Amino acid sequence: MTKNWVYMALSFILSIYAYEYRNEVTVILCFVYIAFLYVRCSKKVFMYCIGASVLFTFYYSELDKRNVTALSDNQTEFHGIIASSPSINGDRLSFQFSTLNEKVIATYTLSTEREKQRIADLEMGMNCFVTGKLVVPERARNERAFDYHQYLHHKKIHWMLQVNRIDDAACQKKSIGFMHRLLSFRQQGIQYIDATFDETVSPFMQALIYGERKEMDNNVLKAYQQLGVIHLLAISGLHVGLLIGVCFYLLIRIGLTRERTITIIMCVLPIYTLFAGAAPSVIRASFMTMLVLLSLKLKDRLIPIDALSMACMLMLLINPYYVFQVGFQLSFTVSFSLILCSHSIIQKQKTFLRQLFIVSTIAQLGSLPLILYHFYEISLISLPLNMLFVPLYSILILPLCFLTLFSTLLLPFVGEIFESILSLLIAMSVECTSLLSSISVLQLTLGALSVYMLLSLYGTIIYLFYKMEQSLQIKPLVGAIGTIMLLICMQSFIGHFNPYGKVTMIDVGQGDSILIELPFRKAVYLIDTGGMVPFEKEAWQEKKTPFEVGEDVVVPYLKSRGIRRINKLIITHGDYDHAGGALALLDHLFVDEIMVGKKEKIEGVEKEIITEAIKHNIHVNVVQTGDEWTVEDNVFYVIAPHGEESSKNDGSVVLLTKLGGYTWLFTGDLEEEGERKMMKMFPNIEVDILKVGHHGSKTSTTKEFVQYLNPKVALISVGKANRYNHPHPDVLHTLNEYQTMVFRTDEDGMVTYLFSKNDGTFTTTIP
Repeated sequence: MTKNWVYMALSFILSIYAYEYRNEVTVILCFVYIAFLYVRCSKKVFMYCIGASVLFTFYYSELDKRNVTALSDNQTEFHGIIASSPSINGDRLSFQFSTLNEKVIATYTLSTEREKQRIADLEMGMNCFVTGKLVVPERARNERAFDYHQYLHHKKIHWMLQVNRIDDAACQKKSIGFMHRLLSFRQQGIQYIDATFDETVSPFMQALIYGERKEMDNNVLKAYQQLGVIHLLAISGLHVGLLIGVCFYLLIRIGLTRERTITIIMCVLPIYTLFAGAAPSVIRASFMTMLVLLSLKLKDRLIPIDALSMACMLMLLINPYYVFQVGFQLSFTVSFSLILCSHSIIQKQKTFLRQLFIVSTIAQLGSLPLILYHFYEISLISLPLNMLFVPLYSILILPLCFLTLFSTLLLPFVGEIFESILSLLIAMSVECTSLLSSISVLQLTLGALSVYMLLSLYGTIIYLFYKMEQSLQIKPLVGAIGTIMLLICMQSFIGHFNPYGKVTMIDVGQGDSILIELPFRKAVYLIDTGGMVPFEKEAWQEKKTPFEVGEDVVVPYLKSRGIRRINKLIITHGDYDHAGGALALLDHLFVDEIMVGKKEKIEGVEKEIITEAIKHNIHVNVVQTGDEWTVEDNVFYVIAPHGEESSKNDGSVVLLTKLGGYTWLFTGDLEEEGERKMMKMFPNIEVDILKVGHHGSKTSTTKEFVQYLNPKVALISVGKANRYNHPHPDVLHTLNEYQTMVFRTDEDGMVTYLFSKNDGTFTTTIP
């Protein structure tokens, strides 16, 4: 099987995807792969791969069938063990809790600062009694959004436990197993770093030594991710290789034999894997190293491609769900690309700079399709930045992290010197990444790749690697490079070739955000951005990384659609739940025009948005009743405001237009008084689709207004289990009385109307 283990590993991976998705793509892939094996491999290898695929499919199906809960949602009292290090973020405590041999994610809202200080004494391994309510983890509520339910299912976790009482005084330390002791020791090491080193150095040391990024500033993480250098903050083969090299050298120097040194390292590696957080990249590197060391011990040298393939198979046998993790996918894809090209391309380069350039290029190409598939954009300076940052981290920052830690423990004054140097290097790198990530033109947003585009890109990249093996001259590579560029251009402009338009009511919780895309992307309009209503909190309640609707919901969805430019950003009025996310939007996308309603005085969040718009040279258009604009056959009429409204809600920008054969009315937070004024001024309006005002509040969508409009469909943007109990039962009763079909984000998630010419279809994210 030498050089053929890779086919076995691919058989394992394809078996999982074929069983999990069972669609036309996986069927085609299976047939293509079987044909490839039949042509490429010997009959024995072919039979091994087919047999392994069948057996592994059966193994995975049985494991998946057993991945179910034994708990009941009626249970309210729980005895169990804290199975992870408790995390406190503001007034929120969270940890994994193991009860009846099943893990749940426990969350608890702290009521006082004193309780927060007391709860901080909780440790992993403690035996506790808690009361609370079991709830099913939230599924993705928007298209292409993170699916927390699926994420936890792949970790064999099926419940969120909303704790209402935890008797921390009665929590007792229990005799725990070896693995829990190691994890507890790891947590103590993280806490030591946090308490000993300054806030510049500490998060990076935790990330590079223990694989822990909870203390890392969220803006720093986003900057590194945008620039394509986030892998430097994850423990990978580089770290394992460095530590193994140092340990091997030291053990040999103190007089141990080579064989005994290998044995010791093989025993220590699993422990280090746990210390480093046991991320897929760490496990891969550790497994590969152990397999290579074992082959040396057995005098049967294992080639890197076989070691990588065996590591992949071992990980999937231990936990097949690894294959769905982005870290697993990127780690193995990049490693496979580098190993594939190592002998024939990389080693032929005679200078360090040429080798660094080729290695960075191969790694970038190998990860490119996956990065676009999961994150929708790439950095145009990722390649040169990696050439600068990889040596910086591998030669200076990473070794300095370990030197600083060990010297502080042994010789504190030497540790202070190392810490100063490390602090300077980290501060420079953070400043550089923050500056570069703020330059929007350096980010190329392409949108989510289809599976067919993903496979096309990888097929072309593999062909490029093949041509690079033959020659690194530009002329032979032009065809493959040109095809990659063509595919990227196609992906970049795919929206402009789409004959379908789209109206999307984004689920932003208790707020509004509606995206309108005209056919062939002739125009993109965003009506409101959602936003979190700010509540007064004490300092101890403030979260390190607060959730922000614009940053965490609206912007990612727009990027997944490949939208780089908003032609009109329409802020209906200045409430936070409609306009709070606009500032984040301006930092990430180009906006041609911001539209606000006429009013006596612009203040609050609207004033902030206009101030920021002036900084970005964005035109601000103040509109009122009677204004309109036209895009080819589409006319948008401004029905309100008049500019003299007594309330902010009745001062909402109200739009009337026709899309996909239906007349739409977008009402913002219009209330009863505004509705009466509209009926009086426009007595003959007929509406097919109504965006219900003020989230279905009782103060809007009166019976007279519904009778006046007689809509076929009503859209209600409202938060699940919101504190205002929207939509009001009377509003729902009125809509039902007039046989109006209702779509609401709290029950349906994102609601989309896909249309072409005079016809269209509604779909929901939650079936």
